[in-house]
Amino acid sequence: MKKLRHSKYKNTGFLYEMIVRQITADIISGKDSIAESILAKYFRKGQELNKELQLYQALLAKNNLSESKTNSLIDTVIDARKRLSEHKLHKEKFELVREIKNNYNIDEFFRSQVPSYRVLASIYKLFENATSSELYKPNDVYSARNTLLESITGSPVVAEKRDALLEAFSKEDADIRNLSQFVFLKRFNEKYKSLSTNQKKLLSEYINNVSNTNSLSSYIKGEVPKIQKTLKRLSESVKDEVTIIKLNEVVKQLDTATHIKVIKENHITALMQSYELIKELRNVIKG
Repeated sequence: MKKLRHSKYKNTGFLYEMIVRQITADIISGKDSIAESILAKYFRKGQELNKELQLYQALLAKNNLSESKTNSLIDTVIDARKRLSEHKLHKEKFELVREIKNNYNIDEFFRSQVPSYRVLASIYKLFENATSSELYKPNDVYSARNTLLESITGSPVVAEKRDALLEAFSKEDADIRNLSQFVFLKRFNEKYKSLSTNQKKLLSEYINNVSNTNSLSSYIKGEVPKIQKTLKRLSESVKDEVTIIKLNEVVKQLDTATHIKVIKENHITALMQSYELIKELRNVIKG
C-alpha cells in the first residue's frame, strides 16, 4: 500500500489561498497584481478548477454539524468530486502552476502557510484517495477524514480558527465572493494610499508571514531599532517637553517588541502607530 501524501502544487484550495494572499500583498505594495489576472483566468466560472474549489469551500464553510451530518456532507462532496474531469483538472493545474512560476519566485510564492492548511491538506488527500487507482494506507485515509470531521463538527482541539469576514464570504456564490474581494482590495488601496512605504511593507510582511512567526518576528525585531533611532533623532528637534517625554516613553515601550515570540495584532498596530508618529513629527518639524 502507498502512503497518502499531500501536494501543495495540486491542492486547488491551497493554490487559491496563495493567489489571493499574493493579490493582497501586491495591492498593498502598490503593484499591478499579475496574480489578479491569474486568478480571474483559472478560477472563472466553467473552469474545472472553479468547480473543485467550490467543493473545497463546501467543506471549509460548514461548522458545528453533527457527526452523522458531517459524514453525509463529506460523502456527498467526495461523490461530486469523482464526477469532475481528471484530464481537465490536471491540465488546468499544470498551466496554473507554470504561470505562477513564470511570474513569481515559486519558493517565495508558497512560503506562507494559511490558517486552514491542515484541513485543506486533508480534503486534498480524501479527494486523491477517491479518484486515484492507487491503494493507499487505511491509516492515512482515516487520519485525513478524522481531521476534517473534527474541523466541521467544531472540535476545539483541531478546529481551525477562521476569520469572521471570510466566514461570511464563504456563504456567498463564488463569483460574488471573488468580485467582492477585488472591490474590497481596491478600495483598501485607495483609502490607505497615504500609508508610508514602511507601513505598506509592514502590512505586506504581516500578510505574507502571518503563519510564519519566525520570519515575521525577525522582521519586526529588525525594524524596532530603526524606529527607535528615528524617534530619538526627531525628538532632538522637538521643543515641547511633554512631547519629548511621550516620545521617550514610546522608545522604551518598543524595547519589549525585541523579545516578542508570538506576533499578535496589537504588535502590528503598535508599529503602524510608531510609523505614523514619525510621519507626523516630520511634518511638524518641516512646518
